Amino acid sequence: MTVRTPSASAPAPPGKMGSSVPATELLTFLDALGTWRDRRKAELDELDQAALHSADADALSADVVLSMAVWKAVSDRYELILVTWDSGRVGQKETERISTLIWGGLDTGGAGGSLAVSLPEACKLSDALASSLRAKLALEPGDADLAARLRQLRAQVERISDLVKQEPANVRNAALAEHHDLDRRLTDLADRNKRGADIGGLIGPFEIDAARTERDLIVGAATRKERAADVARARSLRSELEAQGTAVRALAAKAVAVVTPAPRLAVPDVTALGPVPNTPSELEKYLTRLDAVRRALGQAQAAYGAALERRDELAALLDAAADQDLGLPDLASLEVERGSSAARVARLAAAGKRPRQITAELGLAPATVTHHLRRLGIEFGRGYIGRRAVCELLARAGVRASELCDLKIGQVRLHDPEGARLRILDSKTEAGVRIVEITPELAEVIVEHIDRLRRAGMPCGAGDYLVPNVRGGRMSRQRVGKIVAAAAGLACRRLVAKGLPPLPHTTPHTLRRTYISIALLANEFDVKWVMRQVGHADSTMTMEVYAQLQQRVERRHGTRFDTLVRRAREQLAGISAVS
Repeated sequence: MTVRTPSASAPAPPGKMGSSVPATELLTFLDALGTWRDRRKAELDELDQAALHSADADALSADVVLSMAVWKAVSDRYELILVTWDSGRVGQKETERISTLIWGGLDTGGAGGSLAVSLPEACKLSDALASSLRAKLALEPGDADLAARLRQLRAQVERISDLVKQEPANVRNAALAEHHDLDRRLTDLADRNKRGADIGGLIGPFEIDAARTERDLIVGAATRKERAADVARARSLRSELEAQGTAVRALAAKAVAVVTPAPRLAVPDVTALGPVPNTPSELEKYLTRLDAVRRALGQAQAAYGAALERRDELAALLDAAADQDLGLPDLASLEVERGSSAARVARLAAAGKRPRQITAELGLAPATVTHHLRRLGIEFGRGYIGRRAVCELLARAGVRASELCDLKIGQVRLHDPEGARLRILDSKTEAGVRIVEITPELAEVIVEHIDRLRRAGMPCGAGDYLVPNVRGGRMSRQRVGKIVAAAAGLACRRLVAKGLPPLPHTTPHTLRRTYISIALLANEFDVKWVMRQVGHADSTMTMEVYAQLQQRVERRHGTRFDTLVRRAREQLAGISAVS
């Protein structure tokens, strides 16, 4: 069978990696490369048909597939170069980018195990593979005689000579010997052809040997280049992980210093892996270990960062809620004439009376009371004095919004011999009551809150609500959500003003989850104790949210929780002072 398409030789590439190539040289190269690509595709199609009709079709199939894969890789890169070339509308940056596309690696999709070879190397490899296929199929080129075939073989032997010069010293002598043998055989073939001898039976085996040698040299060079790239990548990754490890250790030290209890995750030291090896097998194992260190550092960073983030977020929210609460004026700081109506208004305001209560008690017009309050600079805020208590109970006790709304003052046990606690009505428990232990600081907040309710003239009996609405009745869950949203909004504005990220979406339910996460984050709180605190019927819900806890510890949770929030507040105050 005759292949009508002549064998094509790849054009010489211009420039080198990273250099700007003149546009005229690029145009010449792209024209020649496009012609070579089209002729090579036509040639491979004919070789494919010839292989299908050959008696050795199965044996030739792998060579045909490899040749097609290499051609496809070259063609895809050629199309990318054309897009960048943009019909010649290029500047220095574009020509440098084209140079990188020419000399950078491209995946041959199967050559030597998907080696990353450059475009010129892939073109040479394609030439060698096509020549080898022609020889194995014993096909005559459609438009070339023996002299033309000998000229192509001479060019191939010269390319092999250039490749031999790139071989490392330990294998260069063997490559030189093989090249010298090919050169000797080719010279003999040329002399025989000049004398008129029949070389038809000799030129085919020579073409196969020359193609195999060139292919092996190209693949070997690509393998060494890829190995060098892996060594460089391993060294770069090791340096990055050293820097990341130092930063994560500093983060862990900070978390341990200010968060109680803190996470207990080891921070790996990449230097323990030793220097980067050079052998392929050891290098592969080393890269695998580096990846394991990278994942471990990421987990440690996430754990310690989350501990600090939750602590800071909670402190910011609680401070915002406290500042939004109705503040009682300091009577001693007010300058008023003794015995005047302004003095009487100020006295009742300092006692916690609401404007409407002052109006009723003094018999003054509402407008008069409002005038005196404004002139004295007494601000009653947004009309509710339990904002801090609402957010503190949700975040420090983990109660549900509905439970908070139903909580009566008589259900608060601040002086219980076993510690301050809340008695929450809970139908899921056998006794119908859930005992929620509370922290010392939360107990102080509740004491202060009840005192302010009393001073404001709100009902404070055992059967009255701990966080009532403005009329002393039961607060709705929707109102609780609005109070939390308002505090979160103020906290977000303050954090952003300091250059810090805002709070995530905050609701009464997310505060309950925050309570659980802080309790379980360091794996030092008893899961069953947390379940009883938050009223989970089984461990599934608790474990699904934040469970990685497998040991029990002493119940010094209250002091630890308070310390955590107090330190966060001090730190945020420090940021504010600096800013």
